[in-house]
Amino acid sequence: MAVGKVTEALIRFALETKYEDIPEEVVRTQKKSLLDSIGVMAAATTLEPACAPFIGYAVDNSREEACTIIGTGRGASPVLAAMANGALIHALDYEDGHDGSKTHPNTASIPALLALSQSMELGGRDMLAAMAVSGEIACRLKQSLRVNDLACGWYSPPMFSAYGAVLGGARALGLDQGRTRDALSICMTQILLPGQSACSGESVLRAVRDAFSAKAAVFSLLMAKAGVTARLDEPFEGKLGLFRMMANGDYDLRVILDGLGEQWECARLRYKAWPCCGTVHGALDAVLELVNQYELRPDEVQEIHLEVNPNHLRVLEPYEVKYRPKSLAAAKFSMPFSLALAVWNRDLRLDMYREEALKDERLLQMAQKVTYCLRAGAVTGDDGGDDHITVVLKTGRGSFRKEQFVSLGAPEKPLSEARLAKKFLDCMQFSRYRYNPEKIQKLPGEIKGLEQLPSVGAFVHRYFSAGEESGR
Repeated sequence: MAVGKVTEALIRFALETKYEDIPEEVVRTQKKSLLDSIGVMAAATTLEPACAPFIGYAVDNSREEACTIIGTGRGASPVLAAMANGALIHALDYEDGHDGSKTHPNTASIPALLALSQSMELGGRDMLAAMAVSGEIACRLKQSLRVNDLACGWYSPPMFSAYGAVLGGARALGLDQGRTRDALSICMTQILLPGQSACSGESVLRAVRDAFSAKAAVFSLLMAKAGVTARLDEPFEGKLGLFRMMANGDYDLRVILDGLGEQWECARLRYKAWPCCGTVHGALDAVLELVNQYELRPDEVQEIHLEVNPNHLRVLEPYEVKYRPKSLAAAKFSMPFSLALAVWNRDLRLDMYREEALKDERLLQMAQKVTYCLRAGAVTGDDGGDDHITVVLKTGRGSFRKEQFVSLGAPEKPLSEARLAKKFLDCMQFSRYRYNPEKIQKLPGEIKGLEQLPSVGAFVHRYFSAGEESGR
């Protein structure tokens, strides 16, 4: 049977896209994503305990240390290094995201491509092109769904990130169309997340989910390269394919194919100003503006009332998970807890999400003050955008109201390059391994010229293979 329309088009796009075909704006975005991701991976080595078993397993079970595990000073085999870095990249919920598709397009591709760049000696241009292809495919696949994936029982962002990473990785490795379909087919047999992984209060799987995506992507590529003929017929669009399984075939083909290679969704990424779920950021921006503008003390706040869109309910419900989170991953996916942190600290920084904070009664009582209702005119299925939210802080001095439409970090209100570089350096302070600070300060500038580097692997080794235990 011939390869289906979706699968064939995506494979051709992945394998035939040249670096010269990619607009400068898209290339700049990939550089920002690489810098941002390296920083958040390094910080997660000390700030998210759930990552430690993945790092330990990767180091203990690798006969080689060819591929660097960011922030640890250690290396592992390509598959296990991708797994460890994949566990790190989303652990703090601080990496880039795509608002239109509500996905994190680079969470599998960057760990996977970092591993491949060291094991296969990729140059900077190939790395950037593979990242662009991976991210574009992940965004378009997720955005094409006409149904709510969680409502259907799936948690699809890590799945689509994995498939994008496979197709971008196939381009980097120079696989042909048949071997690329092999890799995609192998990957589809490995990466699956039920929706329950996103809403179980004690589970850490939401934090480390991309360990499985990145590991599956690299393993699938290497197996396809080794000759495994796995090529499924129409793996995306077939009558028993992925879209049938996930959404009963309810997806928009035009979203995937229209303008592919000409209009780039992966250029419109959010770089997070705060280390938590992007759906919380509109409320955070408004709350922080109000408490700082009016110098509101925590003990003054009697109620934090929200007028929300239906999509905000996923960070407000179920009550027992969102108002008293049991894990750091659940806390970052909780609007009440994150707003409580922001009100208490008049800020929201990386080090505020700590295990001890989950048991802090002051914070839990502040979270209880969060109430909400659907905004006037909101209907089921109308998400209204993550950023559009109204916050009313009720105090003894009166009520203070802010309707938010765009939050800091969105493409329409981007972080400056200086702030992105500061975010990176702030993250590096929490790295398990302490690297030469003078060298690390030069890294943002070197990533700006990544396309000139003959070896990304040598670049990663130069910056991240030598260091000393930070004692954290």
